[in-house]
Amino acid sequence: MKIPFYILGLLMRYGPQQGYKIKQLMSEGIADFTKIKQATVYNNLEKLKNNGYVNSNVDNNGTGPEKIVYSINDSGITYFNSLLNKVLQKSYNAEFDFDGALYFHSFTDNNTIIKNLEIQGEYIQNHLKGLIINKEITISNLLPEYRVYCKSIFNHHIYHIEAELKWIKETIEDLS
Repeated sequence: MKIPFYILGLLMRYGPQQGYKIKQLMSEGIADFTKIKQATVYNNLEKLKNNGYVNSNVDNNGTGPEKIVYSINDSGITYFNSLLNKVLQKSYNAEFDFDGALYFHSFTDNNTIIKNLEIQGEYIQNHLKGLIINKEITISNLLPEYRVYCKSIFNHHIYHIEAELKWIKETIEDLS
């Protein structure tokens, strides 16, 4: 559901695009808040095409190889809207894999848990720094009517990451 949702949304926002350009838009525009493996884009484009949600046309401008350009059709818009409504109505369900390691703590030692928490904390701290930089750059490059939404998306992730860092620090202190 996630990948078709973003592909269709990008086609609606930016109009017809080549698969490569869709991957680029994902990398530049949404990679900070959702994880999509770039290799899956073409496969999902084909599925969307086979299911009748997007059309494809061969673009041969005469200066290079033929390129396939994808565009969303009426069925795709309807499907996108149904996916959008599912996202809007989805209940929040936080799930953290590390909690399972803590639950089964008796099968490892505290030093291993602490070391891995420290590694995660460092990784998350670096990610947070990058996110804050990307937030400022991205917002400054947007039209004013998009800035409030972009700020909200970035803040959603920043606040979660800050809470995660606080939790890691407290857990390390408690286990030490």
